[in-house]
Amino acid sequence: MLGELLTILSAMIWALSSVFYKAGLKTMKPTTVNTIRPIVALFFLVGVIIITGDFKDISNLTTRDIIYIFLSTISGVVIGDLLYMFSLRTVGIARAYPISNTYPLFTILMAGLFLGEIITFKLISGAILIIIAIFLISEKDFELDIKKGVIFALGASFFWGTSMIIMKLAMSTVNPIVFSTIRMGIFALFLLLYTMRYEKIEFTKVNRSWIIVAIGGILDLGVGIPLFLEALKYIDASRAAPLNGTAPIFAIIFTILFTKEKVTSRIIFGVILSFLGVLIIL
Repeated sequence: MLGELLTILSAMIWALSSVFYKAGLKTMKPTTVNTIRPIVALFFLVGVIIITGDFKDISNLTTRDIIYIFLSTISGVVIGDLLYMFSLRTVGIARAYPISNTYPLFTILMAGLFLGEIITFKLISGAILIIIAIFLISEKDFELDIKKGVIFALGASFFWGTSMIIMKLAMSTVNPIVFSTIRMGIFALFLLLYTMRYEKIEFTKVNRSWIIVAIGGILDLGVGIPLFLEALKYIDASRAAPLNGTAPIFAIIFTILFTKEKVTSRIIFGVILSFLGVLIIL
């Protein structure tokens, strides 16, 4: 039960962080936002790792562990998160978050292929509901921007699913806080090199939007990711992914509470279908 509770808690935190990112994206570029969040999260995690005394576990990492951390970083928080930021800016939280959170579908398929987990009729049925939900959330009349936003969100979903499989493999030997800290270090360095060359002025201008994004980064990458990694120590990836798929429900609630973004009945129905698909998969 601990694994399930940690997974749902991480889903709530990730949903809340989206509200902060959306606010920051009103005045900042996606690449700048995507650079601020890991740097702030890295400082936060380094503080945690020093306080907890887990810093010594870094010396115990094997070559296999380092490869897993690197691959998970590139697929999840470099490619996946960048695609998600573009999707947020294009179609908003109410569409981008539910669509990108169809990643349980990709996770389940890859878990069957690479982790030996069995794909049942219930899993397929749940996946079909999720796909239907995607079309509902995306509207009937596709404009160019909507199409692009949906493609970005689906791309984020695929790479997040891939990253989850890699993280599950790593959790058999790696401390979750150590994994998260090194992952953030790689991520921050990768994006900082780009941002300082092409968007240095915007990145170094610390203002209200910068601080809002930083808070989102701490919640998302500094708290949410370690909680989810801890959950993966107790439950299978095929179970953790659908449970984490409840995040769109929380995202819609936070959207209604904290932003003025319009949430239509079509979007709400799509999210409900997506959630039902998650329940069937369980």
